[in-house]
Amino acid sequence: MTVSQTDERTTGSRIVLDIWHPDCWTLEVTESAPGGLLGHGVYAIDGKASSRFGAHGRSVESVTTLVDAVPHTDLPYSCTARNRSRR
Repeated sequence: MTVSQTDERTTGSRIVLDIWHPDCWTLEVTESAPGGLLGHGVYAIDGKASSRFGAHGRSVESVTTLVDAVPHTDLPYSCTARNRSRR
């Protein structure tokens, strides 16, 4: 394939961004608890940013500790656990 040829099946673009914003509840929670969060998307709902995250850790207990730490942040958030699966 040369530069002048295109693949008609390909549409759109994909880019990966590393975004850092201070005063985020996710930073506060992951600094104070074991495990981590993986963001799956950011959406605008009623004019506000909404994100979906997956929590991960070395054990069920570490993930539970991470999720339980969310209500203890002083920063704005709303958190709903959708699925607590054991793998």
